[in-house]
Amino acid sequence: MRANHLQVVAPIVETIGAGETLPLSLMKLGSTGGNQVRLVFVSPGPGKRTFINEQFVTYPFHVCRAYYKPSDPPSMATLCLQSTSGGIFESDRTSVSIILEENSQARITTAAATVVHRMEKDIAQQQVFIEAGSGSFCEYAPGPLIMFPMANLRSSLELKVDPSATVIFCDSFIAHNPNHNGETFTSLRTDVCVRNLQGEVLVRDRALVTGETYESKTLGITGKYKAQATLMVIAQQVSADALVTHLRAGLIAMEALYVGVSTLPSNAGVWIRMLGEDGASLKQGLDLAWTLVREFMVDALQLAALD
Repeated sequence: MRANHLQVVAPIVETIGAGETLPLSLMKLGSTGGNQVRLVFVSPGPGKRTFINEQFVTYPFHVCRAYYKPSDPPSMATLCLQSTSGGIFESDRTSVSIILEENSQARITTAAATVVHRMEKDIAQQQVFIEAGSGSFCEYAPGPLIMFPMANLRSSLELKVDPSATVIFCDSFIAHNPNHNGETFTSLRTDVCVRNLQGEVLVRDRALVTGETYESKTLGITGKYKAQATLMVIAQQVSADALVTHLRAGLIAMEALYVGVSTLPSNAGVWIRMLGEDGASLKQGLDLAWTLVREFMVDALQLAALD
């Protein structure tokens, strides 16, 4: 399995040297201003329940109360981030800032998929910033984007991670035309940037997919597959090669998926590209991949704590 065979999203993964100026989006989202959501998670100590220490939320978002699932690590808080607007609309500009302090563990998810609506004149933009402190464990698992005809979205995710932190995140999308009239979305452009605490870039992944390319069903690009996803595991403290082997062995049985798994540059972790025949098969694949990653990371971190 290879990660560079999904040509439709034209990924560019690059390692950039030290000294590069932080982008405006990172400086903005890392501050107290400019965010519609700002969440700070803290933990009293290793093994203690994580809780929200600071919370600021404004339209269009709503944050539910954190809860704790028996199947999760005992200290992990799960938080559902909801939107009251009915999706992403033309000219929307949304920003979310999530900070995990030392030893905190949190899973941030959404209530459902997000519809990206028709856009006649302007685009929409969404930005997410995650800062993971020493020993923290973050899972950012939003539902898929549903790209409606003429939807045009720019999405960016910026991470600032401690070497001992773990961040697992995914993004996914599928196109849908409720009128079945042959129209498709305009484009979806994504930008993921992972930095260390000194601001040096560890990983950068830029992707662009147009509706025209998506609908072409060209063999070797999209073919029969309608749903796409990327899952990244930023974990500098474990063996990336061992995690790749674990994921390949577990995902190979998913016949409805086309999957690539490989290591990230800068010894930053692992990433997965995934194509599904439909939204249901993609969800099954992502759920399985997430379970495999969680199993590996929990075991690896427990062993490291014993050393």
